[in-house]
Amino acid sequence: MKGIDLTHEPPKYSFLVLFACLVTTLLAGAVMFQSTWGGLLVEILMSCTLAASVFALSGRRRPLYLSAAVAVIVLALNWITVFQYSCTVRVIDEVLSLCFYGLVIYIMALRVFSTHKVDLNVIVGAICIYLIGAIMFSAVFSLIEVVTPGSFDADFTLPNPSCEYEYQKILAGNLLYFSLVTLSTLGYGDITPLAPIAKAIASMEAVTGQFYIAILVARLVGLYIRQEEDEHVEA
Repeated sequence: MKGIDLTHEPPKYSFLVLFACLVTTLLAGAVMFQSTWGGLLVEILMSCTLAASVFALSGRRRPLYLSAAVAVIVLALNWITVFQYSCTVRVIDEVLSLCFYGLVIYIMALRVFSTHKVDLNVIVGAICIYLIGAIMFSAVFSLIEVVTPGSFDADFTLPNPSCEYEYQKILAGNLLYFSLVTLSTLGYGDITPLAPIAKAIASMEAVTGQFYIAILVARLVGLYIRQEEDEHVEA
């Protein structure tokens, strides 16, 4: 594809570093969003995940510079909302986060699905795409809830927050959880979309998760069979 040269591979273990950051952030977000200090820790972990995402794209200059520029802006907006919450800043932050993670998924998918050899890096990269997809959809859900409050219903009671930032972070943590169970089609039902746009995006995410798994497995199995055939021919 013109404009993105995939002949230069990303640094060794960059996908593993990204995977470690993603898993740590998701686990921390599941249990620590309920407190102010926990929210700050998750913000730090999210910052590390942004940096690891940029690192994973550092095989070529153009994707690196573009992703780094967007990541710096997203980082700045994230920390601005920590100390001085603003709905406008939050909306801009979510939109830029969508752009950033969309770029990361696009370039990583090109690398994973254009490879001719199945190895640990390819497998980990494919898992990272899946997890980043969940984060990306959670950003969409957060954006919907910020713009149209009451777009989601839940059968749990949010603790009384001391500030708007704390409330938004608790909400973001729950929507990230909702995104993960939707992408994997678990659908526990404790959080449900109410607004038509929220329902549409949730349905799209569920379908995307299933198609991604099916296409990924077919691709990896096909590559593995081809590797086995090439090895037998060489032998």
